[in-house]
Amino acid sequence: MIEKRGHNASASLQDGLIRNRRSGKGGVYAVCSAHPRVIDASIKQAIENDSFLHVESTSSQVNQLGGYSGQTPSQFAEFVKAAARRMGLSEDRILLGGDHLGPFPWRAEASDSALGKACELTRECVLAGYRKIHLDASMACADDAEVLPERVIASRAAVLCQAAEEAAKSLPSGSDFPLYVIGTEVPAPGGESALGEPPAVTTVESLHQTLQVF
Repeated sequence: MIEKRGHNASASLQDGLIRNRRSGKGGVYAVCSAHPRVIDASIKQAIENDSFLHVESTSSQVNQLGGYSGQTPSQFAEFVKAAARRMGLSEDRILLGGDHLGPFPWRAEASDSALGKACELTRECVLAGYRKIHLDASMACADDAEVLPERVIASRAAVLCQAAEEAAKSLPSGSDFPLYVIGTEVPAPGGESALGEPPAVTTVESLHQTLQVF
C-alpha cells in the first residue's frame, strides 16, 4: 500500500526511489542504532544535508519485550523524536523503519508461536509510527525444516503484512500508510557471525521469482 500525503519523510523516500529507477543514481542510507551519540550524529547530518533522517530497528534490538536495547517500538520512536526535537529537526523529516520484522527473536519456538509474536511486533511498530516495514519470515523455527521453501516464507510474510495493515486502520486520520520491503538476500539481523564471502548479488531471475511468489 503506497500513498503520498504531502511532503514528509515517507514521500521523500518514494521520490528517491522514483529518481533512482529513472537515472540509476541516488539512494538513502538507514541508521540502525539505538546509541544516543549515533542518533545525535545522524540528526546533525540530516540537518546539514537538508535531508530526512531514516532510522531503523531490528526485531532483536527493539520489540514488545524490550529487545536487547530495552526499548519497545513506542519507546524507541519517542527516543528518536525527542533527540530530534532537542536538536531542531522537525518530526516530519523522520522516517522510522522496522528491519527484519519477523520470527527471528523467537525462532527457537514453534512456528505458530513465533509468528504470533512477530505479528504483535509488527503491529506495535506500525502503531508507534514506523512507516518502512521490512517483512522477513525467512528464518526456520523449531518445528520447521532447516531451509524454508520460498512459498512458505512468502505466506508468513503475508500474515505479517496483514497484521500491519490492520494496525494501520487504527492510525489517526491523515497518517501515512506503511511502505513494505520484501526479500531476504541480506545478512541476518545484527550481521553475520562468521567470516566469509559477502552476500551474493541477487540475480534478475531470482528477483522476478520472489516477486511472483510474494
